[in-house]
Amino acid sequence: MKAVNRFTRSSSFFMASLFSAFLLGLVAVALYLIISAGNKTLLHSVEAEILQDISLLESVYTNDGLEPLIEIMTQLSENASERSIYLMQSESNQFSGQNFIGFLPQDDVFEVEKFIEFTDQNEAAFLVYAIDFDEKLYVLIARDITKIKTAKTLAFVFSIVILVTAFLLGAGFFLIGRFVVDRVNHISKTASNIMQTGNMSERIKNESTWDDLGKLTNVLNLMLEEIETLIKNTKRVTDNIAHDLRTPLTNLRNELEEVSDDTQREELLKEADSLLAMFNGLLRLAEIETENKKTAFAQINLSEIVKDVEEFYLPLADEKNVSINTLIENLGFYGDRNLLFQAFANIIDNAIKFTPRGKSIDITLKKHKEHILFSVQDSGPGIPETEHSNIFQRMYREDKSRHTKGHGLGLSIVKAVVELHEGEIILRTAPRGLIFMITFKI
Repeated sequence: MKAVNRFTRSSSFFMASLFSAFLLGLVAVALYLIISAGNKTLLHSVEAEILQDISLLESVYTNDGLEPLIEIMTQLSENASERSIYLMQSESNQFSGQNFIGFLPQDDVFEVEKFIEFTDQNEAAFLVYAIDFDEKLYVLIARDITKIKTAKTLAFVFSIVILVTAFLLGAGFFLIGRFVVDRVNHISKTASNIMQTGNMSERIKNESTWDDLGKLTNVLNLMLEEIETLIKNTKRVTDNIAHDLRTPLTNLRNELEEVSDDTQREELLKEADSLLAMFNGLLRLAEIETENKKTAFAQINLSEIVKDVEEFYLPLADEKNVSINTLIENLGFYGDRNLLFQAFANIIDNAIKFTPRGKSIDITLKKHKEHILFSVQDSGPGIPETEHSNIFQRMYREDKSRHTKGHGLGLSIVKAVVELHEGEIILRTAPRGLIFMITFKI
């Protein structure tokens, strides 16, 4: 069912369906004009000819009587084509055109003042109109419409052929759309797997090279190979930096502890610890973004993680006289416990850091519709909405927070952890601070 939904919502399916519907509609209109309008026009023309003759006969009979009527009937019959019928019946005579024999069954009388289609014994089709001049005089005029009926039949057959052709074309467009959608979905699924797992060695399976999608797949695979090479080189450089700088920095810090001046020693140690913290943060962020961290995923209890983070930061909150209000539901989740602990800790640490003394923060973990919602609301100055997207950049610090401790890496790590768990981060400015929300799919 999901595959069907993905296909029906695709642009290829929409375009194929739109073009097929347009084609079928165009064919339907054309066939209507050919079959209905064309045949009605021809039949109306025949009807007009018959009514014209009837009008002439009525005028002659009304003004001059029976004898002139017989003369007009004779003239019409002699000048008519082979497939025209003129019949007049009275008590004393009967008159018809030369092809009248076999036209009517014996003693057959047509309904008067009404057009009737009639087929004789020779399978010839006629359009018949009869009229009673009085109780003793009956006049009938008929025109052969066999060719019109044949044309109508041919048009109907032609319409069936056109409809079948249009249907086959629509089916062809549908199959082409399905082919394109399947290929695009395969590319999209592979790319999504790479983003979720971080496995840059995965490649898009290519079953053909003759079409544009096959060529696109080859280009994407080459790009993935180049990206994998760049990431490996970056990781190798990072590892080299870790091995080359971590030990000297640690040694430097140990030597700084031997400085005799207490004030100077404390300041230098703070600078060294700050450098080590920033360095470790960069390494941690690179590890989350480049490694296949889903190998550590397991079924966990989010409420326990949030409570552990709360207990960890209670001493800091008490020291600053900041109260923590919690609303935590017992919710299970599939993810990495250590990474989520670090992400939640970074958010709560920022909330306590920017909340004035004597104020409070609210921590919520609950099920909201089809998602899990984790939110933290502080009582600080908040962040302008124009800065919401910038605070997740590495090393970025808003002007208001430059006087506080930190290196601008905490929220970058939070963003990497949330994306790894296919979650979403939402920031909202509240009357008394900032609301930091994270949603996870259940």
